[in-house]
Amino acid sequence: LRDYTQMNELQKRLGPRGLVVLGFPCNQFGHQENAKNEEILNSLKYVRPGGGFEPNFPLFEKCEVNGSKA
Repeated sequence: LRDYTQMNELQKRLGPRGLVVLGFPCNQFGHQENAKNEEILNSLKYVRPGGGFEPNFPLFEKCEVNGSKA
């Protein structure tokens, strides 16, 4: 899933069945998450997707998910 709104929907649908979505922002895929850690939540709330959006799942600090630093 590449979109926070899709992750919210997945958590909403399958959370009652025990699924817990964990968000790990990463900038290794087309620079999709280029904000600093302290800017990510405000960016989600006011810019992308905006409209007061808040994730309904735990969102961790940015990390690398590929390569030797993963």
